[in-house]
Amino acid sequence: MSITLADIASKLNTTVNGESTRIIDGLSIDSRTIFPSKNMLFIALKGERNDGHDYIPELIKKGIVNFITEKPLLHKDISSIIVNDSKEALQQIASLKRTKYTGEVIAITGSNGKTTVKEWIWSCLSDQQNVFRSPKSYNSQVGVPLSVWGINGQYQTAIIEAGISRPGEMHALQQIIRPTIGIFTTLGDAHQQHFNSWQEKLDEKIQLFKETHTIFYNGDEQLVNETLESAYPEKKHITYSRIKDNAFLHITDEKSTPDGYRLYLTNGSDSFTLNLPFQDKASVENLIMVCQVLLYYGWSFEDIQKQFNKLEPVAMRLQQLSGYNNCTIINDSYNSDLTSVKIAIDFLMQQKQHQQTVFILSDITQSGFSKRELYAQVAELVIQHKITQFIGIGQDMAEYRNLFPPNSRFFKNTGAFLQQLNDEPVKDATLLIKGARMYGFERIVQALEMKQHRTVLEIDYNAVIHNLNYYKSLLNPGTKMLVMVKALAYGSGGIEIARLLQHQRVDYLAVAFADEGVELRKSGITAPILVMNPSGLDFQTIVDH
Repeated sequence: MSITLADIASKLNTTVNGESTRIIDGLSIDSRTIFPSKNMLFIALKGERNDGHDYIPELIKKGIVNFITEKPLLHKDISSIIVNDSKEALQQIASLKRTKYTGEVIAITGSNGKTTVKEWIWSCLSDQQNVFRSPKSYNSQVGVPLSVWGINGQYQTAIIEAGISRPGEMHALQQIIRPTIGIFTTLGDAHQQHFNSWQEKLDEKIQLFKETHTIFYNGDEQLVNETLESAYPEKKHITYSRIKDNAFLHITDEKSTPDGYRLYLTNGSDSFTLNLPFQDKASVENLIMVCQVLLYYGWSFEDIQKQFNKLEPVAMRLQQLSGYNNCTIINDSYNSDLTSVKIAIDFLMQQKQHQQTVFILSDITQSGFSKRELYAQVAELVIQHKITQFIGIGQDMAEYRNLFPPNSRFFKNTGAFLQQLNDEPVKDATLLIKGARMYGFERIVQALEMKQHRTVLEIDYNAVIHNLNYYKSLLNPGTKMLVMVKALAYGSGGIEIARLLQHQRVDYLAVAFADEGVELRKSGITAPILVMNPSGLDFQTIVDH
């Protein structure tokens, strides 16, 4: 499935300025997270408030050599492709990658539950086959092409989520994903302000299923049911229902239990009681959808129950915790694959609380790569991001220890690592803990997490970013923004919030006193900081920092 710059230029009906035979194995639209490699391609997108072209000089100094831009680049060592619309070019490149993949592609759309359904289907299916899934909630006009680019030929199945917010958007996503199986979660009021009616929004969403052979949905959603049956009478429709006893999956009864929720189900002549680990309505509906997908793949109810017993809330991924010995823990012990490793390391680089970084990783059990190729890529990520110490746990990774930095450490299993932890405790570091479920990394998290904190204030980074972008939308282009982070960002975590704001490229941070600014500088904040209440005694401190 390799693609060269020449292949990309041909797809875009243009030519390459510079070396054209390089194989491209990575795409990036974010100058903050890209690392130098002759095989990385940076696509300069123009946004409402940020223009990727502005960061090209910085990226060239960093060692990036391949670019797609809307403006000519004059540099002797650079390969560039000039296009009229960078976002459209990104989508075309992803559609080129999709044409080279011959496995099953499951696409998920709907108003709610897309990411959860995707993660839970992936969690179940990946125990039996190599399965790719789009990272996080990459379901937009930009996120979908980045997701599809990540598919390689070793995956038997790919699961991609697709979201739209305005009319006319789904056609482009369908052309990129070209799914063979479709899942419609539910129809809700999200983004309804951009559509004249629910029918118009539904018609937009189901364009995704144009080339599918099978569609899954809730047969009790009357509008969804009638619209899909009318639009796609030739396709196989698999539905669940509490009303229709001829549905593929019929729910005959249901009730809450002390530990979760219980469903009484029939599938043809088979009847079964399924115990769910969650009680909230959204999780129940999402799990029913997952159940019918697994039944379609030939799973027994008994095997489905075993998998459901292991499921965890999707929100638990990349959870930050306070650790002993002045450590911060990033807990991602839910799963481990190469795509999610890249995402987790990017998160570590954005949110690290200390100068020292430690990455604890288990063997990656299903990747689609040979072991040497897989761990060579992991080692390159560790080296490129200058992680202070890498700790590998598992038999496979230890065989390729020579690929990793010299100070890396390896243990045959989780127990062996825990045995030495008291003798050699980790101190003053941000720890990323990421492992496949079978390695029981929750034991590592339990050993390192401070236990005395019973009351927790939870800050939603996505909500902070949403609010920031809302305020930006009210400003005239070119207006700079200063954000107050005094008094520990009003008690919400001064360093953490400052780091998030810096990553979002706010123009200035502001504190009340010079000492607060010094703490931010010591924690790696490089953005301009304004001290609101300086005294004459503070001037030297301000200059020094």
